Amino acid sequence: MQPTQTSAAPLGATYSQHRTPGQSTPTTGATWQEFKTPEGKVYFFHPVTRQTVWEKPEVLQTPEERALAKTSWKSYKTANGRSYYYNPTTKQTVWERPQEVSDAISAAERAASTTTPTVSIPAPASKAVTPVTATTPAPLTSPVTADIPATKPSLTITSSVDVPSPDDLARVPLNTFTTEAQRTEAFHMLLRSVGAKSDWTWEQAMRATINHPHYRVLISVGSRKAAFESFLPLKREEERAAKRAKFQKLLARLFPDVAHLPMSFAEARAMWRNDPAARDSFMSTRRQEQQMYQAYSDQLVKDYETEQSRVHQAVRERLTQALNDCPEVTINTPWKDIRRLLEALPMYSEMAKSEAGVDPNDLLVVFEAHIERLQAEFDEWRTKQETVAYRKARKAREGFQALLEEYTAEHGLAYDATWTAFYPAIKDEPRYTELLGHPGSSPIELFWDKVELQREHISDLAQRAEQTLEKNGVEMTPDLSAVDFKAALGESLVEAGATARDIDQVYRKLHRRAERDEDYRQEKAKRRLIEKRDDLYYLLRDYRPRIALNIPYEE
Repeated sequence: MQPTQTSAAPLGATYSQHRTPGQSTPTTGATWQEFKTPEGKVYFFHPVTRQTVWEKPEVLQTPEERALAKTSWKSYKTANGRSYYYNPTTKQTVWERPQEVSDAISAAERAASTTTPTVSIPAPASKAVTPVTATTPAPLTSPVTADIPATKPSLTITSSVDVPSPDDLARVPLNTFTTEAQRTEAFHMLLRSVGAKSDWTWEQAMRATINHPHYRVLISVGSRKAAFESFLPLKREEERAAKRAKFQKLLARLFPDVAHLPMSFAEARAMWRNDPAARDSFMSTRRQEQQMYQAYSDQLVKDYETEQSRVHQAVRERLTQALNDCPEVTINTPWKDIRRLLEALPMYSEMAKSEAGVDPNDLLVVFEAHIERLQAEFDEWRTKQETVAYRKARKAREGFQALLEEYTAEHGLAYDATWTAFYPAIKDEPRYTELLGHPGSSPIELFWDKVELQREHISDLAQRAEQTLEKNGVEMTPDLSAVDFKAALGESLVEAGATARDIDQVYRKLHRRAERDEDYRQEKAKRRLIEKRDDLYYLLRDYRPRIALNIPYEE
């Protein structure tokens, strides 16, 4: 976060240089102001340097907080006020103070005890020292404006502007203030030092400040009155912020944790309205009280849930680590066995006796996450095994396919080949035996794939041969010899890429078809002759007058 700088120095620094020795000087840390966003997130604003930071400034930190900041641990509190420590690097949460933090605090205490404090007397003020240009919280202009609203916080201001006494303020020479803005701010500081309220009139302010040297820091009465008028809204905002801060403290006192929150706002309001010690802490309207109570309760619940989530996460991490250290737990280990195993651990007894305890749901969540992790590891291992097996099977198939190609090139593969005829030739081949038992296509399936390709190839050649025979006026009959068939085809099939074995298979295919066709024609003629004989028989049987047995054929 980059602070927004101004050229003015704090007015407190100006008048502190004119103190006499022995007087107390306001610390730099006193000028820091604490605010909260509407979401309840705390940030700090320095009205002098115009700097805005999320982290607590070092000047406001206790020695223990400074020592803790030098370690990798962070301190938090539960809803009931109990402190615990969290390490964002190792994701570890512990109830007891870590040894690293204890050593850092001890070292800081030893350093503080051996350091001799020195008191420096401020030098007289010079004209080079300039007063502050603003003392009230302004809208944030640093990069955190995306998270903090531009308006002033509506919840709490826990520190106020460092206001000098009238006597201390009188020691600052008037010629210190060189610009109109500085003189106006000096007049504002004068009004603060005399205790001006937001409901004062100009006459009241004039009577309270007219005898002070800084009354004449502004030359004309009109400029003083204008400065007073500009002071009033700032003062009203401070008073409203102080009132909100008191109401915020009241809420923190009545409802310190989630367990003390009532069921409704009406019940909560009745509690502080009936509290005699809270009379001066009420807000002006019921709506303001409801808004602040709602924001406070929401933040309280959110902090409680965050703290519970962190505690549960710490418990789950320890249980997960314990499961990881148990090799006997496998993917098939049932829930009841794992629960019995966890509950038997000394670590579990220690956590169960702690204030947070162990939620049974945490055990179940850890179990499910552990089984899911084991399942993922098993799936990964199985995928690797399947990949290895697939690669081995693929190489075996490629080897068997190469064996088929070699056999086809050497012996040829008929379009009507059968596995029983092919098997004796390759049963002892290593490339055949290596493929057995692998997933995917089996040897017989690869064989039939090869035969199907050969069948399609021969069918294409047979169709081309029929077209050539028809063109040459040659009919494919059972009596056509292979020599005459090849002579009729000429080079037509060779030009189509057919080998001598392919031409022989084409002839055999067409010759078988011609034989089947001839057999079909003869069978058809035979059936027709039988049908005619039957027709003659039925004609003679049903003829009238009946034909006698001794009648000559000619009659």
